[in-house]
Amino acid sequence: MNSEEILMEIRETQAFWKGVVRGVIGSAVFFAGLITVIYYVVPLLNLAQH
Repeated sequence: MNSEEILMEIRETQAFWKGVVRGVIGSAVFFAGLITVIYYVVPLLNLAQH
């Protein structure tokens, strides 16, 4: 392996892990938002039924 191949492999690895981290953060934000929406919508639906 020459230095260009090694550098390309490092860049690919960094891009992969950057994508993984973005996916994890995105999923966490999505689920936090979903839980927040459920937390506020369920009481409103209960008030509307009574």
